[in-house]
Amino acid sequence: MTKTTMETEAGFSVLHNLLQQIQSCDGKNKDKIEAIVQKFGNEFVSVLLSLTPRAVQDADFGEKLLAQIAVAQEPRDLFFDFVEVLIKNDLSLDTIVGVFFEKVYNETYIIERHGIYYDEAFEFQRFIIWEMFIGLTTILLHTERYCTLNTLLNRSYYLKRSPQDENPEASTFITFRALLDYIEDCIQPKDENPNLPLVGKIVVNREKKPIITRQSLVDADMVLFQLSMICSSSGHRSHWGWYPMLYVYGENNPLIWHNMISRVHCEKLFPLFGVTELEQLKEVIEKSKPYKSIAPYPCFSAPPALIQQCIELEKIGTLP
Repeated sequence: MTKTTMETEAGFSVLHNLLQQIQSCDGKNKDKIEAIVQKFGNEFVSVLLSLTPRAVQDADFGEKLLAQIAVAQEPRDLFFDFVEVLIKNDLSLDTIVGVFFEKVYNETYIIERHGIYYDEAFEFQRFIIWEMFIGLTTILLHTERYCTLNTLLNRSYYLKRSPQDENPEASTFITFRALLDYIEDCIQPKDENPNLPLVGKIVVNREKKPIITRQSLVDADMVLFQLSMICSSSGHRSHWGWYPMLYVYGENNPLIWHNMISRVHCEKLFPLFGVTELEQLKEVIEKSKPYKSIAPYPCFSAPPALIQQCIELEKIGTLP
């Protein structure tokens, strides 16, 4: 066992221990909980840095990258456990998780040697952060924490524009939908099915049941895509928004929209859209920004960019 492997496994153990400490808190000592939560974030950053392959000029960099992504499933799962513990203990999920993503993004987006870097060197952390945000959304949808999801999708994240940036700028959640060009351009063509997104294949095959399943991940990715057309923060979103890379691996009409034919279901969704009445909900959905959705994979149709492509406006809330 190498020194690096030993350090990584020690980091995993620390994360496990911190998670157990949060689980055992009774919620009365807020300062203690905040300290443990902060330590969890610090240790998570350390673990990701220990796993990140940097030698992009090595001939086997692609293999190392995929291998380290595989190893990172354990800390990723611990993050999902972290989110579920926060929900169970009724802690301030939107604030804690928002700060967590800022921290992990900024503190792993760094140059380690001589101020010279290759963009591919950050493909590992970009993939993990992207995957964690989809998984986070999956958990929030499953637990119907719609107000929290609305907050996370509409808040500003202060993120570095480059690893040399010392002054993070306000960004939207769409920044976490990274362009994973090295995996898709250099590794994917060698895959057994080169016509499908390899990054999507990796994510949907990393289920954490009962909540994190192939279809629930596809649904979450589609919901993020469609809500990126609506969120108030979309005023400074990228041209492409949050493009879904998982849609070819499952049904791309999320049940959450299909069920909006029910008024009761719509009322549950009011916090997700920041509205209080059914007509307001319809207005928000109707005003979704036009989007020219494309299908990058010839054997599949383009994913529905707008919610009204999944359910007709006239049918929303027409049943009890």
